[in-house]
Amino acid sequence: MNKVTVIGLGYVGSAMSLVLAHCNNSKNKPYFNVTGLDLNTTEGKNRINKINNFEFPFKTNDLNIKKYLKKIKRQRNLKAEVFNTGVIKKSSTIVVSINFDHNKDFKLIKGNLKKYQDTFINIIENVKEGSLIILESTIPPGTTENLLLPLFYKILKTRKISPNNIFLAFSYERVMPGKNYLNSIENNWRIYSGINRSSKKKCRNFLKKFINVKNFPLSELENITAAETSKVLENSYRATNIALIDEWVN
Repeated sequence: MNKVTVIGLGYVGSAMSLVLAHCNNSKNKPYFNVTGLDLNTTEGKNRINKINNFEFPFKTNDLNIKKYLKKIKRQRNLKAEVFNTGVIKKSSTIVVSINFDHNKDFKLIKGNLKKYQDTFINIIENVKEGSLIILESTIPPGTTENLLLPLFYKILKTRKISPNNIFLAFSYERVMPGKNYLNSIENNWRIYSGINRSSKKKCRNFLKKFINVKNFPLSELENITAAETSKVLENSYRATNIALIDEWVN
């Protein structure tokens, strides 16, 4: 089984971890051995303990979650730990699902960018050759190309690793908490992009493992900035519609 690490066990990361651990190949064997990483905080450790006890960390009315956890418990291919570089070094795919809050406070945005950047640096300093890194977070358009990519090249040069041997992509989640929580990951249209053709192909092949691409085809965008913009636009569309309905209700 390929080793997959999901960094961030919030609403999105926890659900993604379950979906990845649940999906099987044509021989009904798990595709992935999944490890979820979270912060060494009270909240983070609570999420970690829940997952290690095969419990979902959040309240949900999705009946599939218990079904998935039962199967995963039998397969023993999902665990959670406090963030550590040892797990990253052994992973073939790393999914970054860290929460990034957007509001009018520019200082908060800058602070979140610094935390995000530090996590990214930690990954690049420890990732092994041949690995795929997928960024899922809702980050300001241009963050990857203007902030992260220069660090990517600089660190890999120091490590004497060709940037062509590490694959970097962006593909945001489409999670909708509720009774169709997990279904919204597996049966939903999804876009993706990467820093080069190889990264795009690697990302596409990974997504095809757990998304129903027959009914929900993947869409490849020209570059990562376009993918980041798509995510912000979708969130803006959702927020506008939610606010409109909320006004009508009240």
